[in-house]
Order: sequence, then C-alpha cells, then structure tokens
Amino acid sequence: MKHTIKYANFEVGSGEKLQTYLPVDGTEVKIPITIINGTGDGKQVVFTSGVHSGEYPGIECCVEMAQEIDPADVNGSIVFVHPCNPTGFEAQISYFVPEDGKNLGRAFPGDPNGTLSEKIGAAITEAFFSQPCDMNVDCHGGDLHERLSTFVFAPKNGTEEARRIALEVTALMNCKFVVMTGTGLTNYLVEKGIPSIVLERGDRGLWTKTEIDLYKKDLYNVLRYMKVIDGAVNYHGPEPYVFQKCDMEYSPVSGCWHRNIELEEHFVQGQKLGEVRDFHGNVLHTVYAKYDGVCHSYWAALSIRKGQLMVGYGA
Repeated sequence: MKHTIKYANFEVGSGEKLQTYLPVDGTEVKIPITIINGTGDGKQVVFTSGVHSGEYPGIECCVEMAQEIDPADVNGSIVFVHPCNPTGFEAQISYFVPEDGKNLGRAFPGDPNGTLSEKIGAAITEAFFSQPCDMNVDCHGGDLHERLSTFVFAPKNGTEEARRIALEVTALMNCKFVVMTGTGLTNYLVEKGIPSIVLERGDRGLWTKTEIDLYKKDLYNVLRYMKVIDGAVNYHGPEPYVFQKCDMEYSPVSGCWHRNIELEEHFVQGQKLGEVRDFHGNVLHTVYAKYDGVCHSYWAALSIRKGQLMVGYGA
C-alpha cells in the first residue's frame, strides 16, 4: 500500500498533490514547487526548471504539467521545481541570481552558509536529492539573448547505471543534437548515481505554445519510460546528431558581437565564426573554429559582456 512521502518538511499523502513553496533558510526567498504522490508504488522523478531564470519554455512546461497531472494516474512520485531561481525570474535577467551575481547552474550541491545562489543550491539538493531519486530532467533553453537548436546535454561521466538510464532517456527526446558533456546540476547528480540530463529548448526570452507542447511531450515521455504514468513510450525520428566533443566560446572582452555563423550551419576548422568589436568598429577579438563542426547555439544580441557565450558548436 502506498505511503505518505516527505520532502523537506512537507508530507504528502497517497493520491495527493501539494503546491507550495520551499523556503531557503536564512533568506526571504521561497521556491515554487509541486509534489505529486501517486496512488501506486513506483519511481521518484524530479523536474527542475528556471535554474537560468530567462529560459521560459521549461518553466511554463513544468507549471502546466504540475497542474494537469492527476495523482490517481501516478505510480511513484513527481516533483516540479518551477522556477529554481525566482528572484532572477522576477528581475527578468539572464543566467544569474541577482543578489550575488552568480550562475545558479554552477552552485550545486550548494552551501547553506554561502551566498544566495549557494543557499538555493543547498535547499534544492537537500530537499529533493538527499534521498532516493530515480531521474532528473533539468529544463533549460536559450536565455534572453541566446539562439539555439533543441538539444540535450547528456552525461559523459558518472556512475555506469546513472549514465545508462540518462542515455536511454536522451534517446526519447525530440531534439536535433546531443552533447556528451558534464554540466551543472546534471554533472553533480550523475556522479552521485542519480540519472540526469539537461534539455535545451526555446530561446531569446520567448515562449510559444508550440514550444511548451513539445517540451511537455518530452517530459511525459520520460514519465512513461520510468513507468510513473501509464502509456506507450513514443520514439522520435530521425535520431539526433551526437557530439563527442563540444566547445562553448565565451568572450574575453566586452563590446559589440558580430557573428559569421547560423544555427545548424556546418563549418571547417579555422573558419571565422565571429568577432567582438569596439564602438568604433575596431576588432577586439576574433573566434575561429577549432575543428570541423556544427553550430548549436550563439549569442543573438549586439551587446556582449566579458564572459558571455559567443557561439557553441560541436562535432
């Protein structure tokens, strides 16, 4: 018989759904969460979204699914975090937690005595990943000034079983590319033995119903694969192109970004991908391809700051 489950200080009975806020100790920040405890035994799945607060499709997808799912249709439990970075969402900024200027994606597993980003990382880790978890999808997209093709960051490292499951879930995603690399929360989780992937969909601080519907189809597919909800798993075609290596080129200077590449464009080693200029048009930095490859993302704005992504590509 299914029992009550507990995350942090929240207890959710069999067949119940709780929509509430996870407090971040020592702060006034509260993170919106939904916990669904099904009527049957099964796996525990956690969907995180809004680690980067301007990546909207994943956030809205989690909000809608959290409303739609009936606990009576669930075997196991589902957690939605929507969004992880609420103050960044309210401030309408890219990437960072505004109070400390740090990238929350690099803050896991966090530090309860650290800055706000680290406190948020610690609160989420302790609440949802300090106990059994069978799958995490970290929902991302192109932030306010990014363009990207839909792709998955799949783990290159981690325990053998966590990688196996993560790669099987990756094969279910409707995406153009798969990048084999470790990054952020996913990297921490797979090293801990928890399967996790990053799904990237949508860009430029926009969201559409089409993007949300595609996102939901992928996440429902994850739930079917994990047997948390009933139904046949849907396989998409054609299979995505798998990058065995990937480079994310970040600008060493601030200035005006001029790119020479389009999404999904193939290029050759040494080809000019773009350059950063000053306000008089003088070239400050030029980026060239390190190898033959394909572009999966780029900075879409004219203004670029030191440390921001210019172009992402792989092969």
